[in-house]
Amino acid sequence: MLRRGLTNPTRPWWQVICRAGAAIGVGLITAYVSLPLWLPTSFLARSICQKMSSQVGSDVRIASLSASWADGLVIENMSVAMPDQFGVGQMLTIERIEADFSPLKLLFANQIEWISIDGLNAEVRFDSQGRANIASLASLENQTTTERISITSGLVSILVSDQADPIRINLTDVRYLRGDHGRSGRLTAVADYQQSGREAPITVRFAPSSNRIGSLATAGITVSNLDLSELNRFAKYTGPLGQLNGLCR
Repeated sequence: MLRRGLTNPTRPWWQVICRAGAAIGVGLITAYVSLPLWLPTSFLARSICQKMSSQVGSDVRIASLSASWADGLVIENMSVAMPDQFGVGQMLTIERIEADFSPLKLLFANQIEWISIDGLNAEVRFDSQGRANIASLASLENQTTTERISITSGLVSILVSDQADPIRINLTDVRYLRGDHGRSGRLTAVADYQQSGREAPITVRFAPSSNRIGSLATAGITVSNLDLSELNRFAKYTGPLGQLNGLCR
């Protein structure tokens, strides 16, 4: 009896290439989808701290950093130490920062869609020469474009060298929207100035001007229930105001 030989025909070259391409594509998609699981968050947090610290000249710490497609990039308990010449303590602390987690947009467009900040606490100090500690934050190099930034809660304490009590401003809602085509961005801020006996609500607005020929931007500030005697604290820096009294409604 004759037996027919078994053969294993070679696949066409184009079929091999297609199968290999499909396998690579599936692998890349799987790696991208699972990126939050294998992203080296500890290494990323240390890198951010080291870069910021070298730029501002103060110790920067991050308690934890995580990433997920649902919550985005989340930084917990970030702090920036006070510059040595302004004493000890923390110049800036933030309880929680959430940011858009879009790796491809960040990689190819160098862009972040949104950043949300909650629990900001900034301690601003002035020395006898009028220099502010937060001037060191201007050294931060930010080459990434952010479309929207919001602060949902915060406290800014301002301490002048010759005054014992700091000036405190509660931030309740701050929103920044980046401008288009090189125009100024749009900023709105709602806060409360803490003064003796009552709070003074403050609203600040800054927006690009619609007039192409005139001013580039318009700005406005609204304050109510302000005790005018509080302005005497700034007389050293604003010039002779005399002694102000009364209530600005």
